[in-house]
Amino acid sequence: MAISDMTLQHLDMELCSESGAGESQRGSFSDQIYTVDPDLHMLSTLTGVTFQDHTTTVIRKERDTTVVLKTLSGQSHSLSFHVQMEVEELLEASSPTLLKTEGGRRGTVNRLQVSVDKRVAMQTDLQAFITWVEQERAVLCFFRLFSEYSEWWSLRHKVFQHFKDQYSDVVRLSMGVYGEELEFSQVQNPGACFIISWLVTLTSDPWKAIPNITLKVKAKNQMRQLDEKGTLQTCGQVFHDMVKVLGLEQAIHAIIRTATL
Repeated sequence: MAISDMTLQHLDMELCSESGAGESQRGSFSDQIYTVDPDLHMLSTLTGVTFQDHTTTVIRKERDTTVVLKTLSGQSHSLSFHVQMEVEELLEASSPTLLKTEGGRRGTVNRLQVSVDKRVAMQTDLQAFITWVEQERAVLCFFRLFSEYSEWWSLRHKVFQHFKDQYSDVVRLSMGVYGEELEFSQVQNPGACFIISWLVTLTSDPWKAIPNITLKVKAKNQMRQLDEKGTLQTCGQVFHDMVKVLGLEQAIHAIIRTATL
């Protein structure tokens, strides 16, 4: 979903106080910003991004220039984020690279720092994206992609937990409840272990969050020798085809029941 180019500028004008340098304002950010920009309200409603808190501190204020430090905190599909940015606003600025805001002001983000939930902070793809966001000072791009990423992350958690609850005797979450893998095998004869891997990868140009769901099998040598038809080797492709036909959840149901009979 696209956010209007004026979103950040409206945000800046709403939070920019008339206080002197060094003074801070704190408030219910969602109540303020949602009335200022309907696009951001729609983004929150449709994607799960929720702005929970903000602070604005005026660092320097001169006749035509105001430099403020803003912090935004919130959640997207249960993953938290914290954004800190230094914004310079100019009155009647002549530079064509600055973004026009209300009241004749133009503003630009001079510095941006982003941190995310510790449960995903060490993901390599996400680290690379955050580095790029901070370098390019791409605030709106961060919100858009983090929303996509957190939605897939949350869906994986819900789906895996659903099957763990339904098939508690045979399903294991070996990497934890928020992990990337779901394992299952027969209880009485665990000769083969089936592993569904669900990665959420980020691609650039343009940045997108893409789920990558696969099935692999770990089997003992004795079981592989008994598998004369090579069924174990084709399980991954069979599962892939089942997902296309049945959908993800029904395919997982089917493969668990088949493999653990």
